[in-house]
Amino acid sequence: MRRTLMMFVSLFALASVAVFFMPKSAHAYPGFARKYNFPCAFCHIQWPRLGD
Repeated sequence: MRRTLMMFVSLFALASVAVFFMPKSAHAYPGFARKYNFPCAFCHIQWPRLGD
């Protein structure tokens, strides 16, 4: 019983730390496209959103 509880607490703590370090939303940086003379669509592809 004690070992199961300790494992559950450890997994919960690990999951909490993992969620904390997950990346936030990213923003485009047009400097790459300007430097190499590429259109923005070279890297950014617009997929249809589900539910639209």
